[in-house]
Amino acid sequence: MRITPEAQAVLDRAQPDRLDSLWYELLASEYGAPLLEAWDLQLEQLATDRPRYDSFEELVRRASLLTSWTAPLCSAEGVVEHLLSEPRSGLRKAVGPLLEQFRSVESRLHELDHHLPYALAFEEGLTEPQERHYLQVARQASPVVDQFLRYCNAPLPELTRPYSISSNPPGELECLHLALACVQNHFVVEWMRRMGIARWRLHKTIVRLDDRIGRSPIDRQRLRWLKPASEEARLLGHAEVGVDHLLLAIISEPRSLSSRVLQDNGVDLKALRRRLSTPGPGAVSVLDMVFQPTLLEICHAACRNGRENPFAEELFWALLEKNFYPEIPRYAVQADLRWGMEGWLPKDPQSLSLDGVRLGMSEPEVVEVLGVPIREEGQWAYRDTCVGFHEGQVSWIVGDCLHSPLAELNRGAGWLEAERALGTLLLWGYDPKAPVGATVHRGKVQVLTLSDWSKLNPHQA
Repeated sequence: MRITPEAQAVLDRAQPDRLDSLWYELLASEYGAPLLEAWDLQLEQLATDRPRYDSFEELVRRASLLTSWTAPLCSAEGVVEHLLSEPRSGLRKAVGPLLEQFRSVESRLHELDHHLPYALAFEEGLTEPQERHYLQVARQASPVVDQFLRYCNAPLPELTRPYSISSNPPGELECLHLALACVQNHFVVEWMRRMGIARWRLHKTIVRLDDRIGRSPIDRQRLRWLKPASEEARLLGHAEVGVDHLLLAIISEPRSLSSRVLQDNGVDLKALRRRLSTPGPGAVSVLDMVFQPTLLEICHAACRNGRENPFAEELFWALLEKNFYPEIPRYAVQADLRWGMEGWLPKDPQSLSLDGVRLGMSEPEVVEVLGVPIREEGQWAYRDTCVGFHEGQVSWIVGDCLHSPLAELNRGAGWLEAERALGTLLLWGYDPKAPVGATVHRGKVQVLTLSDWSKLNPHQA
């Protein structure tokens, strides 16, 4: 298992078999500075009252299991190393220096477009890509791979076993993985709770500050935001869970749309949080806790089309409708929230094009734009574009560049750019029948689609 220099430095500074020491050194590192900033904590506050817990090796093992979440997608080096470790792969015959000896700062982790190997396969008339196609592309993209393959006795044509892009090899162990493994331990959770940080905030802050993991709702439970609000209330010693506790939970999500909108409108989130965090009389049992009627009204008002799980931005909107906070300019914040949730793309699919193709085009018109397709089995496939037809007209498109009269969105764009174009509701799957679709993986747009659901065949829909 490879460990990044930053994570190795944290492990070296931590006392052996001391989980509390590891957590402290992790927050004391450069990686931990943004976490402390988001939690409004000083490192000195964690220097005392540290629980001792001997589970160092188990925590590192658990952290190593999380590395696949952030492994670079089809990294050139990752492809070679994965094939090298496969017993059935021809690369087991490799001789000469190992890949590690070719590593350099300039050539590390060349990410590959995962559509390109499939395009090569289609060009050669194959039904699915094979190992050699990934290596061919990796060889073009990475000097490391090109050097390595010179020492391989197995010629590329021998590598005919299918290789799936979904089976990503594990990545390097980073500080992120150590942090996620730490907050799975109840000793660390209780330690941080004494510092005033609820359990849900620990994991959510770590995830939110890393764009590769993406952004998604907290969980799938009914009215999920009642749970974070309850944790905030109990942490403060309040038996009644109210609107202020819900607002505390919403503004405690770093980099969320709600937090960014408030900051853009000049709201000091730390000052607002401190004002709302008024301690109660003392410890509260879960059995004694109740929800304020106003809080439940806000949650139900935020539900749309019968959904039981409103997004944080929808809750925040409903909260501002019923409550006044002097620090928050309501109308300006609501206007920015609306743009963030719905995006700037026009709602009329006829005004959009994907790779120059519009819905409703005829086959000759598509040929005029994209040329002759690579294959025509069921749909027209090009190197970077797929087009489906219904009764001779384009009914759906998968491609690279979504264009509108206002602007365009390209595959590979970051989450924030996709959010501005499409809105959080669409990115989170709020409307599965929307004409525009986007899949964001590891913080980047991987798939862009444009479809006319009224013209799709039942089995396609």
